[in-house]
Amino acid sequence: QFSMKMRLRALFLICLFCFFSIADAIATDNELCEQKADSTVYVRRGQRIVGEFSVVLATSPAECRKGLMYCHALAAGSGMLFLYSKAAKRTFWMKNTFIDLAIIFISEDSRILAIEHGRAGSLKRITSPFRSRMVLEINYNESRHLAIGDYVHFQQQKRSP
Repeated sequence: QFSMKMRLRALFLICLFCFFSIADAIATDNELCEQKADSTVYVRRGQRIVGEFSVVLATSPAECRKGLMYCHALAAGSGMLFLYSKAAKRTFWMKNTFIDLAIIFISEDSRILAIEHGRAGSLKRITSPFRSRMVLEINYNESRHLAIGDYVHFQQQKRSP
């Protein structure tokens, strides 16, 4: 039989452990699920910037296949930008993805074509309505500031020696 004081201490320690586990999982210092953000994406409507995101570029087939799978947290203002050599219809799914994402399909002329809601863990295939050359994944709730037709520009950060 544990006393009330012992139970409260145990509960406090469990809460403390959970807090530090969650804090450790949240991406900081330009890290995105154990990857270093290497570019910045700017989303513009007319002359006004409506979104800015630190992103990891996914360019290889392996990077594009993995995407943000197994990522438990995504810091505000961060994401992943998938770059393809040619525009084509793109299909994504959310298997092994633990957070809701906005899947933003971007045309060859860098305009947003569609913004789709990727629900965590869903096996539903999400296909671009038109040919896309880039796809941006960000926290779903951050996509409310973006719109179809917005212009997307990315700038790769200079690597330090």
